[in-house]
Amino acid sequence: MTVAGYDPDELAELPTLCTGQCCSLKIETARTRVWLCRVGGGVTVERYDPKRGRWEVARGDCLPPGETWESAERKQQERIARECGECEEQEG
Repeated sequence: MTVAGYDPDELAELPTLCTGQCCSLKIETARTRVWLCRVGGGVTVERYDPKRGRWEVARGDCLPPGETWESAERKQQERIARECGECEEQEG
């Protein structure tokens, strides 16, 4: 599911510019930052507010809409198991 037109799967393919506690900065322009959460898989869009002189969340969250932390953790565990299985197949 996209947030403000940003797709988590497409963002995951982009290089990481820097990391925060749980998110990776994927896009940064003069007034917009787009973060992809490494834990929950959600997308957060920040906008720079020149009047306040700081970045503020415009849309999104660490979790995709409709997700819970429990379902996000389960999906992450399934993804890791799938990737480990692919590695074992390549080695064997």
